[in-house]
Amino acid sequence: MAQQSEEQRQIRKRMAEVDRGRPTKRQRKLEDRRAEEPTGERREAEEQDPLPEIRRRHAKELAEAKEERVKAEDRLAKAKEERIKAEEECAKTEDRLAKEVQRLKHQLLQSQQGE
Repeated sequence: MAQQSEEQRQIRKRMAEVDRGRPTKRQRKLEDRRAEEPTGERREAEEQDPLPEIRRRHAKELAEAKEERVKAEDRLAKAKEERIKAEEECAKTEDRLAKEVQRLKHQLLQSQQGE
């Protein structure tokens, strides 16, 4: 019952579009297909059309931008590696200094006990 009323509603909607002079969905599809088919004038216009050149230029610019992005990502990765190495070096230095401080404290305690 609900499906029947839905179908009737769709039919009434299509009829209303036709009554108002609007093309139906089927008519619009046919018009779109006709518009896509190149005519003689359209073929000439396409040959003179600057769009293909613009598209080639944009494709070239896009390729260059992608290349720059890859280079930037490589630089970023290298900088991250250098930062990690620097942090490891810093940690080693901190450890070495902490050991040196402990050694000096121990030495100081021994010298104070010896007095």
